[in-house]
Amino acid sequence: MVSSTAAVHSKTERTLPSVMKSPVKTFRADLPVAEALELAERYGMHHLPLLVEGKVTGLVCTCDLQELELSAPIGDAVGRAPVTVPMHATLERAAEEMAGEHVGSVLVTDANNIVGILTREDLARAGVELDDYPGFRCECCGSVKHLKTQGDKGTLCLDCRLRAEPETPGDGTGVGD
Repeated sequence: MVSSTAAVHSKTERTLPSVMKSPVKTFRADLPVAEALELAERYGMHHLPLLVEGKVTGLVCTCDLQELELSAPIGDAVGRAPVTVPMHATLERAAEEMAGEHVGSVLVTDANNIVGILTREDLARAGVELDDYPGFRCECCGSVKHLKTQGDKGTLCLDCRLRAEPETPGDGTGVGD
């Protein structure tokens, strides 16, 4: 009989290739938001790697796209280059990179080629103890999905961010009406 400690330990020793999603679907940076959201839903994706002239130049989350006009190019949501980890890295190293860079996913590379994508959700399913990494859970509800760190509000998921937004006159909530 295997102890529960040994079972958890063996889960976290799994390799990136056994946990990452592969092959990686990529999207043109000039693709309109409406079309990208439709494709993301069809493929069950939340993190979209963006291509410009055949090179991955960014990685956006579908929640980032919700802040743009539906006709805007998804490349407008890119704030920086994508974070990558080598395929031979451990799951814990990938988690450290995500936490250190404040991102929800990383691209997995082998010899400078993108071979997979790994998300916080993938790490949670693999048994990595996310509570060991800062910013990996919503401070209100504990979710690991669609997180962003927002100044004095801390790390919140999309639902909690929406609830934390102040009500304004004329928004239909009754405030100031």
